[in-house]
Amino acid sequence: MKFHFKKKVWISFLVALAILAGLWYYSILNNQEFAETSRMVSRTNEVLYHIERSRSGALETDKSLLQYLVTGDTNFYHRYNNQVDSIRIHYLKLRDLTHDNVMQQAYIDSMRFWGRQKYERDLATMETRKSSTVPFQLINQSLETNQLLANFTNTTTKMRSIEERLLSERIKQNEQNLLKFNITFSILIASTVIILVIVFISINRTVRARLEAETKMDQINNELEAFTYSVSHDLRAPLRSINGYAQILEDDYSGKLDPEGSRVIQVIRRNARRMGKLIDDLLDFSRLGKKELSRSDINMTQLVGDLLNEFKDAEQNRIIEFQVNTLHDAKGDIDMIRQVWTNLLSNAIKYSGKKPLSRIEVGSSLGRGTVQYFVKDNGVGFDMQYASKLFNVFQRLHKLQDFDGTGVGLAIVSRIVSRHGGNVRVEATPGEGATFYFSLPN
Repeated sequence: MKFHFKKKVWISFLVALAILAGLWYYSILNNQEFAETSRMVSRTNEVLYHIERSRSGALETDKSLLQYLVTGDTNFYHRYNNQVDSIRIHYLKLRDLTHDNVMQQAYIDSMRFWGRQKYERDLATMETRKSSTVPFQLINQSLETNQLLANFTNTTTKMRSIEERLLSERIKQNEQNLLKFNITFSILIASTVIILVIVFISINRTVRARLEAETKMDQINNELEAFTYSVSHDLRAPLRSINGYAQILEDDYSGKLDPEGSRVIQVIRRNARRMGKLIDDLLDFSRLGKKELSRSDINMTQLVGDLLNEFKDAEQNRIIEFQVNTLHDAKGDIDMIRQVWTNLLSNAIKYSGKKPLSRIEVGSSLGRGTVQYFVKDNGVGFDMQYASKLFNVFQRLHKLQDFDGTGVGLAIVSRIVSRHGGNVRVEATPGEGATFYFSLPN
């Protein structure tokens, strides 16, 4: 089933698509901002961690110093050095994490300065303790250097204050970005749902209208086929009477009629026969809509070969050159496909009848799941601007006195091929012939 939407539907769809694309892009930007502020919050927490570890480490070094001065136990001496190494690691981390903050970098330099001053005095005091058995004086000296420790811890306190303020701002910004992202994403989801509902309603209406139209069309076609079938049968009786009485006149009264009278009787009989052929074609065309397809594998080489032999026997008085190329097998109703080949080959023979040598070529080519066949002749051809009319009932491109026919044969071809899921097309040049193509599933 094919769907044909109006221009305004396409415009609405494109506008909706643009809105969704804009919301999607804005949602991505909000998500990136949220991710960035989350990263900054995480980094601020990490800075606070290293500040606190530096502060507590400095206090622990002072405690280890006093314990070493009182006891002289070298374990406290080693503990002091380990804690100093740990402070150095946190210091380096802080310098790396705050590389974009000039004020924090200044405080880190200050922290390094006071820490180094404290470390150098502590180291001198501990070296003196190694050769002294009376630590009290040294303890007093150590306590006198607590101002250096106070300067160090005050610096860390200022750094922590700055980071806590930044953390508060960044958490607030992060919450705002998260809210913006949630709002944008919610609008995106809601818009998508609304657009999908609108599209569903539009498609549903289109499908319903299409189904109603198809139902009406099927009903009209059934009524038309029934009408055609009925009229065709009803026309047979008076047509047989016309033909019969004309034959009686010709047989019983030919001696009493002048030449003009005999000619008129021949015209009556000829047109009666043509009318009979037209009725038969109409019946065949109407039956195509009712007949069920009986699909099977078709040996096209054999099918076309048998038909060509029949045409050769029927056209012994003409010089016809048949060229049969590769004919791939296909699937379809063999009786209907035989009718397709019969109509196309008979047309090719008929419309090339005024050539001294009729050349008719058939062949096929493989496509994706299909086989395309062709019938080519060197006949009279036609102007391609009228090609669209060729496959309609009663459409003729040549005068009846030039070429006999009812104008139904190609309509039958088109209908059969269409029911098989294929298509028919034609290429022609006036005076040079025509090539008919039709496709079938393989």
